[in-house]
Amino acid sequence: MPDTPLRNLDPVALARDTVQTALDRAHTMVMAIEVGATISIKVHAPHEATPLGHAIQCLTRYAQTGAPLDAPLSEYCITLVAVCSEEIDDSQSREPKTDLGRIIAAAQARDDAERGEPVRIVGLACLGDVIPRYVRRLSETGELRESERGYVRSDDARRWLSARGIVVERRR
Repeated sequence: MPDTPLRNLDPVALARDTVQTALDRAHTMVMAIEVGATISIKVHAPHEATPLGHAIQCLTRYAQTGAPLDAPLSEYCITLVAVCSEEIDDSQSREPKTDLGRIIAAAQARDDAERGEPVRIVGLACLGDVIPRYVRRLSETGELRESERGYVRSDDARRWLSARGIVVERRR
């Protein structure tokens, strides 16, 4: 796990850095197509005010606190898929190492727990600020019951998160 706990990540800084990384990748891709090619991308708003920056800030706040989203979680993820590679978003890996990957995995875990759906172990670990191996161990000992391989029952996930001071309420 990266050094910064999920709750301490700065949504604006993460948005700014991710948008800059996406812009750098776009430049690199153009250079790979034709050496010497030029590209000029003008972003008229601050990076954090772009649609990508907005999506990252909203997801970060939702993952951290459960702050309401102004669109379904899937719409935010669609915005990210268009520009983020696995180097930026590794949320589907067994142990996300990027801040954005951790945010996306945690946001998905929060959404699943709120909806009463099984919660992916990796996402639960990100939301609880522990390494996935720790949550896997809890599922092996029966402290957290798996609903299917790699997923914990949502009621167990909410109980475990609550004991860690992370409130996730079931949507009705």
